[in-house]
Amino acid sequence: MLELDQDKCQGYGICALAAPELLSLDDYGMAVLDGPAAEAAPERLQRRAVLSCPAEAIRFVDMAGADAPGGDGAG
Repeated sequence: MLELDQDKCQGYGICALAAPELLSLDDYGMAVLDGPAAEAAPERLQRRAVLSCPAEAIRFVDMAGADAPGGDGAG
């Protein structure tokens, strides 16, 4: 599952280019996560979104709510 931290988002827009199926940009150029699409997306597409963000505003979150930086299980 993906989580977008709006406070960390800097509006670079790279995530929306890398994973347009999961993210778009609002009127101010800030990322918006499409919740249902993001949850159903293949892991490789979710990983592309996480890795594309230079501000590290997108991250994997397990179902229990603990974050998993980079999604590699190391944390």
